[in-house]
Amino acid sequence: MTDVVLLLVMLALVYFWSVWIPMRCERGKDRMSKRLIMVIKVLMYLVVFAVFYAGKVGAEVLFEDNFDKFDNKIWQDLPDGATIDNGILTEKGRGGINLFSRTSFKYKNFEARVKFNNLEVGYYIGFVKVIPWNDSVCWNQIGGNALECRLGNRGVGGRIGGFQLETNRWYIFKITWTEEKVSFFIDGEMIGETDDIKIIPSTSLNAVIATLTMPANENEEADVDVDWVKVTDEKLVEEKGEKDDEVKTERLTVKPGHKISVSDEGLEIPGFTAGSSLLQSILGDLPKIIKQHNLKEIHHGLEAKEKWGTSVTQEDKERGYIVFSRHYLDFVFWYSLPNNKVDTLSVFASLGEYEPVSFSLYPFRDIEGVKILTTDLVNKDGAIIKKENIDIRSVQPVPFIRDEETYALESILLEKRDEINLLEKKASQLWLTVYVPEETAPGDYSGKIKIGTPGSKPYEVKLSLKVLPIKLQQPPDILYGMCFLIPGRKNLYPENLDKYFVDMREHNLNSMWTWPDCGVKKEGEKIIYDFSKAGFTRKDLNYFSHSLEEIMDGYLKTGFTNPWVCGTLDTLGGVIEAGLGYKPFTPEFDKAYLEYVIQLVQKAREKGWPAFSLHPIDEPGPRPDAMKFAKYYYKLLKENFPEIKTFADWGPWKGEDVILDSWVDIRCYAVPSQKAIEDSKKAGDDFWIYNVGSWGRSPRMDRLAWGLFTWKTEAKGVFHWVYTWWIEPKVPPSSHPSFVYVIPGPDGPIPTLAWEAVREGIDDVKYIYTLTHLIQKAKSSQNPELIKEAGKAEEELNKILYDVPVEFHYRVSYLDKTPSETFDVYRFKIAGWITMLQKIIERGV
Repeated sequence: MTDVVLLLVMLALVYFWSVWIPMRCERGKDRMSKRLIMVIKVLMYLVVFAVFYAGKVGAEVLFEDNFDKFDNKIWQDLPDGATIDNGILTEKGRGGINLFSRTSFKYKNFEARVKFNNLEVGYYIGFVKVIPWNDSVCWNQIGGNALECRLGNRGVGGRIGGFQLETNRWYIFKITWTEEKVSFFIDGEMIGETDDIKIIPSTSLNAVIATLTMPANENEEADVDVDWVKVTDEKLVEEKGEKDDEVKTERLTVKPGHKISVSDEGLEIPGFTAGSSLLQSILGDLPKIIKQHNLKEIHHGLEAKEKWGTSVTQEDKERGYIVFSRHYLDFVFWYSLPNNKVDTLSVFASLGEYEPVSFSLYPFRDIEGVKILTTDLVNKDGAIIKKENIDIRSVQPVPFIRDEETYALESILLEKRDEINLLEKKASQLWLTVYVPEETAPGDYSGKIKIGTPGSKPYEVKLSLKVLPIKLQQPPDILYGMCFLIPGRKNLYPENLDKYFVDMREHNLNSMWTWPDCGVKKEGEKIIYDFSKAGFTRKDLNYFSHSLEEIMDGYLKTGFTNPWVCGTLDTLGGVIEAGLGYKPFTPEFDKAYLEYVIQLVQKAREKGWPAFSLHPIDEPGPRPDAMKFAKYYYKLLKENFPEIKTFADWGPWKGEDVILDSWVDIRCYAVPSQKAIEDSKKAGDDFWIYNVGSWGRSPRMDRLAWGLFTWKTEAKGVFHWVYTWWIEPKVPPSSHPSFVYVIPGPDGPIPTLAWEAVREGIDDVKYIYTLTHLIQKAKSSQNPELIKEAGKAEEELNKILYDVPVEFHYRVSYLDKTPSETFDVYRFKIAGWITMLQKIIERGV
């Protein structure tokens, strides 16, 4: 019963006892005593209270449809392919069949009873703004019976949990969506839950039952039945356990004084000082925008989980802070509380490896001008790793506009600072990256981290480093790359091109994926492409800062020698159309299109560029026009340049492989699975993966994605969109958000925590490859001891890899049950087997 109905009932009853009854009494038509009238009134008040209260303690039904008929007041027009019969909504057919509610909702609950009759296509069930999923809280069945819990907030997406569905079976799906938490249930059992505020939508969304078959998928059609759907509000009875938990965890209240403040001079973030390169050069107009729109800061919902895990001594109070440490893959926020106290930080690394270590300061008062210094690292024999090989950075929060009313701070940026300022009861995280030169003698090294505060003796923390006698090997058949482009904003420092490539090399990348930007003109009948020109413009991509020739020169100059991906060639269509006036699917356009490849090959030979693959169009699967372009131009390219590999990015392939397979050599999956791996092998195509990390927002996800997940899937290429993509801030925010593995700064790229985790993930692969290489060498030897130990090492490695998922949707559940420290435990075990096998081999095979 809605509030409106309850109000009308209450008003009717009030009229009855306040007007009608007294009138009857006065006229002498009613002989009830005044006392009886009073009793009746009291009883009626109790009835009204009970009815009204009953409607409030549970979930209030906002709409419910049992599909007895089509209700145009609830839903937008019934789409083609959708029918209602005998109380069942059926969506059956190819292409998108999307049933949207007329009303949009925010922070509500969704329930539906659903049966899937074909699981080889995709479905959306829940709250969605548009199809596909940029803004959503929904169940997303993506084909191959793998169901995921999908969230999207202004393009920042996330997946939690996973479930294997069966066909022809009824399920009851439920979603509870609040400002701080989203939970997913199937048949009453919770499948996934998150309080990650970055991916929880804060805007109104429509209820939706939708299908997602691809236009080119000629072999499958969607087929789903829905018995009923209802949307309720979020007013649920608070469970007693939540109150008990609140007492136990001592939930932290974030004081208003700890938030960002905005003045006429700009954005004032505690911990930053005037003249910060981040404030002046990176944030751009963000301070003015926050002030102009009066945006409010919101937190991550994690402060409720923070609790003290250590004692505070008088010495701590006199010093003014506690030094504590969390694993570098785990976030430390301003409101984080010390869970321990540390006086020693330990790390291990192989020769030539970069290795991070992190610690945080929790201050009891404001302290300005704090300096962090390190000493040389020295072993017992006097060997030295100079302090210049230790990079010290401060983890700084970056504001991200979430919607028309709010912004949130994300602790993602690693800024080089001479000093930092500490604010009372605000945790400040420091990040050290230790580089071990290849010529370093193995052994145990130690040094000191000195924390200096004005007027006090520096506080010292011991830094212990174990240098392993290992030179890691990079798998020769795995390509790692970012999509490289620098949007042409004024303050993104395109002059630092060489520094970007050096940075990518230092983070283990060995390839790239870039745009075919160039100029074009016609001299008589001859078409001439100018690869030294950077002039291509596309509204949704801003414009490019470098020409293809500049990019490739930088690629070679910094030591890249591996093949690269030239894509997407649909952007070349914009160049041809703008420069020559030709439109796709015409003989003139086709000639110009093929001429580009001819001249690109010539330029590559002339300049000594490595081999490349051609990428005709980006993600053709979900877009009919794109698939039309793909089918035509993949075929055209392959028929004319059979020696050049073609690259296609999409997934999961459900029919596009049948259409495009004859012309595609590299299948790059955004949603990898065991079936995708097998299909690629069966077709004789290379299996690659892309965008399986976090787009720069989660170090834990990126270490897993670029590391153990890559190895387990046997991917031959791992590519991500995008190395840097810092969109101009605006309100409302762009649906294509900023991707931040690095943020360009005046002195070069400023890394994020996730970017450092990318390097760590690839290092995990290097450790595994180095061990497997030794195992194979051992197995081919005649040394019984070596063969025996190699067998043990292989068994241990298989145990480590056993639980690592191949299916894309189970990466999150793997992380949920895998503490961050486990990654280092695995690596140390692998390093131990490498060292043992090396020793046996050195004694003689």
